Parts: sequence; structure tokens; C-alpha cells
Amino acid sequence: MDGLAAVEYEATHTAAEMGRDRLLKGQSGDIVVEVRDELSRRVLTVTASMRVERRALLPQPSTPWGA
Repeated sequence: MDGLAAVEYEATHTAAEMGRDRLLKGQSGDIVVEVRDELSRRVLTVTASMRVERRALLPQPSTPWGA
């Protein structure tokens, strides 16, 4: 694996781990991992996005047995 491919691999796995940790804490949103070179120029950006949409549930019809 060349240098940039290895950096991309590490950055994507880092974003995934950060996303997992945030999900376990009940948080959602974007995770952004930026990789910069020795001159602080951005060479790679990985963005992982999580969005939670809650929908109001319609009342369920009652059954004679209550289940």
C-alpha cells in the first residue's frame, strides 16, 4: 500500500471508530477527519455522517387480549 492509501485507510477507520463511540453515547452527527502534510496543507478529508430521524408512531389498535 502506498503512503496516501495507507493514510486513507487509517483515516477511514479512525472516523468509523469515532462514529461508533459517539453512537454508544447516544450522539449523532458528522465526524470529520482531516489529514495534513508537513506544511499543514490538507491532503485528505474523510467525513462520516450519522443522522437519527424519529417518527411519531401511530397508535396501535387494541386487541381483545391486550397484546
